[in-house]
Amino acid sequence: MSIALGCLGLLTSCINVAPHPGGPAPVAWTPPASVPYGTALSPAQLCATATVPGDFIYTPSLNTVESTLGTSQLSVTFTPSDSTYYSKATVLVSLTVTPAVLTVTTANASRVYGAVNPAFTASYSGFVNGDTQTVVSGSPSLTTATTISSPVGSYPITAAIGTLTATNYTFAFTPGTEIVTQAVPVISWPAPATIVYGSPLGPSQLDATSGGIPGTFIYTPAAGTVLALGTHTLSASFKPTDTMNYTSATASVPIDVTGPVISAMSGSSAPAGWTETITGQDFGDAQGDGSVSFGSAQANVISWSNTFIAVSVPSTLNPGQAALTVTAGGKTSIAQPFVVSQGQPICAAAGWITGYDNDQYSFDQNEWNSSISQCAVLHGTGFTLTKANFAQSALPSPASNIPATYPTIFYGCKWGTCTTAPGLPIQESQLETATTSVDTVEVPTGNYDVSYDIWFNQTPTVLPAQNNQPNGAEIMIWINHNGTPVPNGSKVAGSVTIAGSAWDVWIGTEGTTTTWNIVTYVQNTPTSSVKNLDLAQFFTDAQIRQTTGGAQVLNPSWFLIDVEMGFEVWDGGQGLEISNLAVSTTSQ
Repeated sequence: MSIALGCLGLLTSCINVAPHPGGPAPVAWTPPASVPYGTALSPAQLCATATVPGDFIYTPSLNTVESTLGTSQLSVTFTPSDSTYYSKATVLVSLTVTPAVLTVTTANASRVYGAVNPAFTASYSGFVNGDTQTVVSGSPSLTTATTISSPVGSYPITAAIGTLTATNYTFAFTPGTEIVTQAVPVISWPAPATIVYGSPLGPSQLDATSGGIPGTFIYTPAAGTVLALGTHTLSASFKPTDTMNYTSATASVPIDVTGPVISAMSGSSAPAGWTETITGQDFGDAQGDGSVSFGSAQANVISWSNTFIAVSVPSTLNPGQAALTVTAGGKTSIAQPFVVSQGQPICAAAGWITGYDNDQYSFDQNEWNSSISQCAVLHGTGFTLTKANFAQSALPSPASNIPATYPTIFYGCKWGTCTTAPGLPIQESQLETATTSVDTVEVPTGNYDVSYDIWFNQTPTVLPAQNNQPNGAEIMIWINHNGTPVPNGSKVAGSVTIAGSAWDVWIGTEGTTTTWNIVTYVQNTPTSSVKNLDLAQFFTDAQIRQTTGGAQVLNPSWFLIDVEMGFEVWDGGQGLEISNLAVSTTSQ
């Protein structure tokens, strides 16, 4: 008897026999490959097969998420459709769950050249199974090779594990890029102070700095520019030497240009004491605290408006350079060249020059008793005799004691010619103060006196009937003399103390049609200069003096009309000089 698989044959018949009647159904299940944490079970893992029909039931079931690292067991139960011949079969396989990978992506960064690196940052991706960044602790190491001096360019930012940890995860790193860009130089430029019109732009205004970055500034307007009055904008463009790492930069500041502005003068040269006019703008409508200076000497102002000023060239100035400036509103104009000139010699015997020191003083050549040529050069409230070679023996009446000349600077009214002379005429009884100052230069030869000649008239003005001759008193004050000059009249007192010095006193009279009294004070100790000499004390003394006829020399009701200073010369005279004459009076 022979038996074939699946069936049993006895001679004439065949019986079907199951290979494994009642045995487990044949099931095959190859162990799946490992999966990362968070993977949901899929047919890729649940892939058992059977050679007969039936149903598979997996544990864990399809789509179950593996959340435990390591090796776990998968189970499948197969129920055959033909339960007559096959029974259920159960198969087990192992599944390895590995950590999931988190990607650490470095953020790109940028900074300007010369700055420190910023704090680098990173982001995380790849979380599974509902996890968030809270499962991560520590921080990655994010580094770059750049330093503060690294030039402009792109540099990698390298990421490494650092102190990172995360349950169920490992890490992968993506580098970032740091871009170093050009730095913009920081321009420091304080707004410059206000400048006076006419001042060229220079280092005091064009002084922007670039914080130590080498380069070149180009200014608009450029150095040397003279701006108009008003507010202007100064601009600076900076070009760095290192154009790879720095950009160009610009800056601007305002600047104000104010007056006063001198646009024209009546002349660039004049003698001391002469009037100078100045045209311009922003002088101010009134003088206020404004002033005009010639060098260091301040001038007397005759008139002042916003666009026009008239002044007297200071009488104290010697010939030479004396730049002219106007100060107004606390600002001083650009200095204008000016020369105090020597002046032209005056040689006419009766030359009159007016207009000194705000028209307060005038000069009289006053050569009235000689035909010998006399020349004088004026300088302010003074003069120098540049030609004077008189001889008493050649005078018309040598024995008469009449001088050849009396050149003088005068203040007031002399022989009908009047200066502005503030305070004159003034009645002697109303006089509060009268002072004078003067500097003189004497020569060692000749016969002359250095004297004030002071005139009083019985009325405020000299009447035409007087032929311009005062009819009150003439007071002469000799502060110095040379040779043997003799005062008019007779000596009536000696060593009288007046104004702090000792004086001899002489009294006489003069005149024919118009007569007047003369009192002469001769200083016992001659001097070449006086400062604030008190004339009022001489006037007080003159009031107690009497003429030979018993008349009062000086009546307090008479009027002071003229103060002169000069030289009575009998012999010689060349080189005699007066300067800086000043007279001042006040009333009660």
